Parts: sequence; structure tokens; C-alpha cells
Amino acid sequence: MIESEIDISGLKELEAALLGLGADLGAKTLRTALRDAAKPIHQKIKQNAPVSPADSQTKVKDIKSLSKRGKSLTVGSGMLKDRVKIRSRMNKKSGKNRRGFKDGDVAIVSVGVHRAYYAYFIEYGTSERGAKPFIRPAVSESAKAVSLFKTSLIRRIELARRKLVKKR
Repeated sequence: MIESEIDISGLKELEAALLGLGADLGAKTLRTALRDAAKPIHQKIKQNAPVSPADSQTKVKDIKSLSKRGKSLTVGSGMLKDRVKIRSRMNKKSGKNRRGFKDGDVAIVSVGVHRAYYAYFIEYGTSERGAKPFIRPAVSESAKAVSLFKTSLIRRIELARRKLVKKR
């Protein structure tokens, strides 16, 4: 398990600044800043993702068709790097479908391998193959992402404020 300790201060001021931008613009600003902070981790995971020599020389083999929520997806060997994604969403405190950002809402960003079941076997190994971790080393550098988030959020709040001033 990866353990790290990070000290974050000034959250009340940041929340006030985001709420001051308005519901839609505040949510968009927060999510974009989180995505900016996740990009180095995303790039590192993609860089570390293993590719077998056979996959780099030939077309996709061992294709498996998966279905989730009525969508079909073709996943094969050699497609691991393509499945590394950044996803973000707002976790609304009230269960209603509403737009924007209000007090108590949480923005969630996830970086990882999506819709590739075999990534777990590569990361942690199996009884027949040893582990080849590629996600955990990238996540261990997450302290850099926090400082990047801070600078990105400050920059994006200023840009959003300028945008609001132009509209008025």
C-alpha cells in the first residue's frame, strides 16, 4: 500500500473563490485543474505500461469482446497503453441531477487503466508470472501532482474571473 502525508491549507479560501465564480464555471474550473494535476501521473503510467515484443511487431492478437451497458469493446494484447485514461466527475451531495458546483460537492479525478481487466494481473502478478508494477511507481510521485494542482487551480481561477469580467 502506498502511504504519503501531504499538508494542504487554504481550502476554505479556495472553496469561496470557486463558489464566487458561479455554479457552472466553478465546477468546470475545479475539474480542469484536477485533470491538469493528473496529467503527469497519466503520462508516467502510460510510459511504464509494458508492451510485449510480439505486440510491437504484429497487429493485435487474442482479441476479446466485452460488453458493458450495451456497449461493445474490443480489447486485445498490446492495447494497454491505449486504455490508460484520466476521468473526472462531480459527486453531488444531493442525489438530484443538477449542473454546477454548490457547497459540499466533491470533484473526483481518477487516473488508471480503464476497461482492461488484465492490467491487474500485470500489476500484481499471477501464480505463473511475476508482478510488473507500472501503476504504483507512477502514483508514488503524487506529491508533485498536489503542488501542480495548486498552481493550476490558482491560474484557472484567475482566467475564469477574467472571463466573468469580460461577460459583464
